[in-house]
Amino acid sequence: SSSSSSSSSSSSSSSSSSSSPPPSTVLSEYLQSSGWLFDRDALQKYILVCCQGVSGGLIDKPGKFPDFYHTCYCLSGLAISQYATDGPCVLGKPRNKLLENHPLFNIAPAYLPSGLEYFSSLSPPPFHSSTPTSPFAAGPGSPDKIATALC
Repeated sequence: SSSSSSSSSSSSSSSSSSSSPPPSTVLSEYLQSSGWLFDRDALQKYILVCCQGVSGGLIDKPGKFPDFYHTCYCLSGLAISQYATDGPCVLGKPRNKLLENHPLFNIAPAYLPSGLEYFSSLSPPPFHSSTPTSPFAAGPGSPDKIATALC
């Protein structure tokens, strides 16, 4: 019965966005109550030992080439693993310490309020129902036309 009460409370909180706490508060409360979702030391060791490209940049696993996506991804993971609800935890030398970043938005926490204000002021892009949602939706061999021809 506890799962039904938690699902009903989560659905009621999502329906009224004005009373919902910001995502950072929700995540912080979760992490404080349940602990981290990953092994902070192991993630830092993996990134620092296995993910550095020979000529710069970061990679997702040994044998791959560095690129902007995985460099950003690794730096984000390294920064998140260094900061916790119980204080910073930096593996190795102090020069390994990165600036803190927000775990959901991947930006410096100081910039979060202005970023949220800016994006909440924008109107959502228009929805075009005539735009096909898949490459097969409007073509002569689309699944709907094939199914109709077979019936």
